[in-house]
Amino acid sequence: MRSSSIFLDRRIVLAITYAPAGLGHLRVADALYHGLPKDVVPVLLGSDDTSITYIHRFSSIHPLTRALMVFWQQGLPEKIFTFFYRLYLLTSTEIIYKQLRTILSQRIDPVKTLVVVATHFGLAHQIAAIKEYLEKKEGIKIILVVQVTDDSPQLIWYVNGADMIFVPSVRTKESLLSYGQKAYRNFKQPKFIVAPYPVNPLMAINLPHYAFQSKLRQLSSEEDEEINICIPLSGAAVGTDILYKIIKLLPANSTRFRFHIVAKEAPYTQKFILDLLSDPHTLLHIGRSDREVIDLYDRLYQYQTIALEITKPSEQAFKALFSPRQKGGAILLFLNPVGKQEYDNLDFLRRHGLIPSTKMKKILWDWSQGNISVNKHLENEILKEALNWRGIELPKNSFDTVEFINFSLKKGIFSQMANFHMPSSLTENHKQEISPEGVDIFWDKVEEHLDRVAS
Repeated sequence: MRSSSIFLDRRIVLAITYAPAGLGHLRVADALYHGLPKDVVPVLLGSDDTSITYIHRFSSIHPLTRALMVFWQQGLPEKIFTFFYRLYLLTSTEIIYKQLRTILSQRIDPVKTLVVVATHFGLAHQIAAIKEYLEKKEGIKIILVVQVTDDSPQLIWYVNGADMIFVPSVRTKESLLSYGQKAYRNFKQPKFIVAPYPVNPLMAINLPHYAFQSKLRQLSSEEDEEINICIPLSGAAVGTDILYKIIKLLPANSTRFRFHIVAKEAPYTQKFILDLLSDPHTLLHIGRSDREVIDLYDRLYQYQTIALEITKPSEQAFKALFSPRQKGGAILLFLNPVGKQEYDNLDFLRRHGLIPSTKMKKILWDWSQGNISVNKHLENEILKEALNWRGIELPKNSFDTVEFINFSLKKGIFSQMANFHMPSSLTENHKQEISPEGVDIFWDKVEEHLDRVAS
């Protein structure tokens, strides 16, 4: 957490936005909030457009709707979708305009500058549309900062009118910048900044020695220590069927497994929660709101040594930026990706050597299922490579997944991963993209820009 900040100036108002489209956007907002000095109290600006929630869930829960979502996320269909969705956003600014006017009118001190940090493209486009008018109306300067919440260069993340757009990799920057230079060539281009994905600074705290030793014992097949597995349920509650089977099947071979389910109390999670209420291997952490769910998740990692996390490769994939020696550094076991952005997130991890290559993944799956034999030399090579991994993709089938988890524990793959070393083959650019200090870098860059504008 930073000790000082330009945002302590009472003439500067900081607003952090999020939208109810899964937990990811709020998780990023929460991470950025925890990187501010405790005396800085930003305004949390949420979207009232509940249709975002329904669209997000509808496009995620069924194979057909997921296929349609992927179709509209690439090529010509993506350009068509981006054009019309942006048009809709630009003509739906009345609510956000009133919210910003209210924020400014309630300040006792005269406002000189309003800094808006947007973690969802919808609100970012709407604020960009009214930014110039509101500046003239209120006689203030507005700075719009956008944080892209996946390493996925989806065109809708190019916000014409934004001052700064933060992206997790050079690859995403170049793709979005190339699109913007063609689509908005007569407009001033936003400043693109490549910075590590912002992960919660509280999760970056080093584990006490005894806690890290506990993690090592959990991940050893020769110990009998209870293995704590966190399972955060996504905002759309995707994959509950396979998760339920994993929870029921894993303890059949060992009573060491203890599951911590973090979920929101909602109609679409009710059956999953009720089915696990009496499960002896499961602890439920249930929140009534998105914010409460995130607080429960953070609290779990603060007070419990979590060895494994079974999760979608959504924004959770970027927990790979933590070391296993840090509180948030559980070994990540990824369920099947849903949507282009989750495939892109896995590609980010693969490019940086933080998960096995596609070829190595197939070897691991086949080896765990007895489809191939592996000699001692190859086994040693695999274990050596595992020192660079922060996560592994799970097989699609729940039975194969259970076999794979037991196999990885038995063969010492998880133990190796717990002793993680940064891949030595990474370029300097890649190393800079996988630092856990993304939040500090974010605020440093924003404050530098604010200093230049103010001077």
